[in-house]
Amino acid sequence: MRFNAAWIPAAAAVALFIGCESKPVDKIPTTPPTAVKEPHEILPHLQYAAVRKDMKHLALLDPVDPMATDGAAYWFNSHSGDTGLALTAEEIKQFGLEDMQAKGFIATVARADLQRKIDEISALPIPPKGSKEPVPSLPAEMAGLDVSRLDFPQTIPGPVFAKEVKPHIEQNRRALYQAGLWRLLKGVPAELWGNIRVLETRKDASNQRAFGVFLGLSDTGIPEADGKPIIDLALYKKDDGTWGLSYWQYKKQPKWLGKVVEAIKQGEK
Repeated sequence: MRFNAAWIPAAAAVALFIGCESKPVDKIPTTPPTAVKEPHEILPHLQYAAVRKDMKHLALLDPVDPMATDGAAYWFNSHSGDTGLALTAEEIKQFGLEDMQAKGFIATVARADLQRKIDEISALPIPPKGSKEPVPSLPAEMAGLDVSRLDFPQTIPGPVFAKEVKPHIEQNRRALYQAGLWRLLKGVPAELWGNIRVLETRKDASNQRAFGVFLGLSDTGIPEADGKPIIDLALYKKDDGTWGLSYWQYKKQPKWLGKVVEAIKQGEK
């Protein structure tokens, strides 16, 4: 096991409330929300950080517990890699992850995009010997990247992960946590955050520190979108009684969310 999974709620959990955010959100918070005292309060934090572009606010959502933060940092970046969400060069610098970039763990492209390009090139015919046609190659921003290393793929063998990956995550846990969460936030179009609601929260009967929060869409005017779960979250209770974010799983891909925004715009014409 890469990290202790105590920060992820069990599937068999107790639903505490449904539709707690049933009323439309008038506007995204303009000032940083205070610490998360109840699990459903996580939504305004995500809305604020994403729409107001406040990277520093993400530190407040850190679970603080090293094991929970390490696990979240690993998962956030791995899941971002799978969903095609990357950091810009400036963002890598802002999070202080230049060393992780140099080691090939983080880049300005996501693992899914790198794999897609590799597959495209592999399918191209190789120019015959002596031909002046250029040999297909990766673009400059992808050159030298290792798809088996970038964004901490879950296929890394356990012994290799423990020796070559885990120590780097532990050394950069706070920065990787915030960077990974920032990447995930970028998958939701800014125009859509006001239509996101907490559909349900679930208490984990076997782990008092873990709590599930499930986000979905509302009031989009798109029947195929309204009421649809889009993101599963898990929160981790800190020693001070407030909650940190420890898990994020996209149930609908960012590209689908982008199509919802386009459909909303078409409906407004």
